Amino acid sequence: MAPQTPDYQAAPKTIAGYSLVTADTVINAYGSQLKEAKPIPFINEDQNFYYVYSPKQSYAKVKYIDDDAKGEKVLETKELTGAYNTTDPYKTAETIKKYTDKNYELVSDNYPATGVTYNENLQTFEVHLRHKTAPEVETKTVKETIQYVYENGSEAATPKVQNRDFNRTNTKDLVTNDIVNEGTWSPSTATFPAVTSPVLAGYTADLPTVDAVANISATSSDVERKVVYKANEQKLTYTVIDETKGQTLEDKVLLEKGVSNGAVSGQAQTTYDAVVAGYLAQNYELVSQEALPNQFDTNDTVDQNVTIRLRHKTTSVAEEKTVKETIHYTYEG
Repeated sequence: MAPQTPDYQAAPKTIAGYSLVTADTVINAYGSQLKEAKPIPFINEDQNFYYVYSPKQSYAKVKYIDDDAKGEKVLETKELTGAYNTTDPYKTAETIKKYTDKNYELVSDNYPATGVTYNENLQTFEVHLRHKTAPEVETKTVKETIQYVYENGSEAATPKVQNRDFNRTNTKDLVTNDIVNEGTWSPSTATFPAVTSPVLAGYTADLPTVDAVANISATSSDVERKVVYKANEQKLTYTVIDETKGQTLEDKVLLEKGVSNGAVSGQAQTTYDAVVAGYLAQNYELVSQEALPNQFDTNDTVDQNVTIRLRHKTTSVAEEKTVKETIHYTYEG
């Protein structure tokens, strides 16, 4: 009798990307399912056995990276999963468009154009994006304002305003709206020229000329200047005319000193009236007396003058004249 053949040692194989199925999976045409290693004795007829394998679940991820970000650079991560050796239908185009619509531009994309085919490993892909930029002109205006005022602070003349404009072209990040690169200012420097102060009748400016201001740049502060006008001295005089004789009794005698647009004092009126009274006491009659102004004018060349006109006072005097007739009576011879 021949010796019996040893049992066949059935064992599952290790297949990359697949896992042994240990749950009952009936495939009648293949025979009996085996779920583990097992000795199989030989018998007098054919025997069919099978192991069942299922694809392993595999993973991939796609990172969208902002190359220009200052902090966290990963914009988002797409997690993908699928069966081993299958191709995922996911494409990056739609997500890329979402970002290009927000002013990003594509730098690189190593994700397969036809989709990732899953293998045994975690596959990681990167889509790199950067920020679109655009030139933006920046203008800076530096202003010089010269104010013209009286000593009381009120405006004496319209302010003189001079502007100097500086321009530069910066680079603007269209994602963050930040300026990422500053251009060079043009011009680099400028000058506010000297300005002659306006001439105001009756006033003297403390600065007849406002000096030039050089080396003004885009970073300079606005320039504020002030010119103060001081009132000049003015005089009020009087003249007395004797119209009876056609003579000037007093000519341009000082009545009061003041300043431009300053008030004429009440004392001036008192003095003026006293002058008239003095002449009336000397038997003059008043013909006219010009009224005093309320304030001094701004004429620096001609003093203000008021005129008193007088005439001699007269009176009726009785005069007698005698006409005499004399008759002489005489003898002859």
